[in-house]
Amino acid sequence: MLLRAALAVFSLLWMIPLPTSAESPASPECPVIREIAWGTATECVGIIFQDRGQLPEGPFMGPGGFRVDAGGGVWVSDSVGKAVKLFPAGGGAVRTYSVNAAKLGDLWVTGTEIAVVTGTPDGIAFIDRESGREVRRIDAPLGTPGRLTVFTPERIALGRADGGVVMFIDGKPELHPAGALEPVGTAETLFGTLYEFDVKSRVVIRAGWSGEASDPETFARYTVPTEDRIVYSRLLGLSEGLPLLMVVRKSDPSVYRLVAFDADGKPVSEKPLPIFSGCPLPAAWVQGDDGNLYAAEADERAFRIRRGPAMN
Repeated sequence: MLLRAALAVFSLLWMIPLPTSAESPASPECPVIREIAWGTATECVGIIFQDRGQLPEGPFMGPGGFRVDAGGGVWVSDSVGKAVKLFPAGGGAVRTYSVNAAKLGDLWVTGTEIAVVTGTPDGIAFIDRESGREVRRIDAPLGTPGRLTVFTPERIALGRADGGVVMFIDGKPELHPAGALEPVGTAETLFGTLYEFDVKSRVVIRAGWSGEASDPETFARYTVPTEDRIVYSRLLGLSEGLPLLMVVRKSDPSVYRLVAFDADGKPVSEKPLPIFSGCPLPAAWVQGDDGNLYAAEADERAFRIRRGPAMN
């Protein structure tokens, strides 16, 4: 009952519109590392504007997701162009990996494969990085998919718009019983978030990969002053195996607060991160394979990737 009620609050808050970059000017600590023009050419990314240059409000009308590899290369799933594109660090020829699907969502890049969420057919396609061929596929009805995380080839997590997580274990999908979890963690442990009923405290939780329908273990509690409240939050990733929580407070709506925890579950540091405008993506900020944080930004002219401030 507690999980169900908390998840309902979580889902409502998920839909609260975030401030635009007009309210949060670009920080000099977040330089643009790649600007990609809209278009159908190989060096561009496709987009379907809603009206008079307005950015799309729905999925599959622009970039579906992005990642940054250890060498600084930027990977973007181009839903309109039906391809995953690699924009190498420092320039160079853009490599295109065609995907046999009508729509593309979030992606994940490993040393040998690219995993990308697809719509029509619904599922996850795995593309060989060397040959560019699709080597395997998981077919499953996904609804409105969110963030993709590939922990191992046999263990994959995909977030859903309602806040739940679909687990793929050996290719078989099932909804994780702890519905508030997010696809952040390791092959042994997933982390998630829950609101208290006063909507002032955020509880970070963790649960194993077990399919048992039991409440997850409470890991940490993040609170805000009595006169303040949390209007948005999600887990960004891990730092030394512990979750990084992004929070937007009512009192300071123009920035994310990136909260790190210690091994005892206590918040030990907060770092401000700007909120950038752009088309909807499963994750506005992601951790690159090089350990840095990266953010997506878009306007009527181009899609941009910014590098965030140092983690430490």
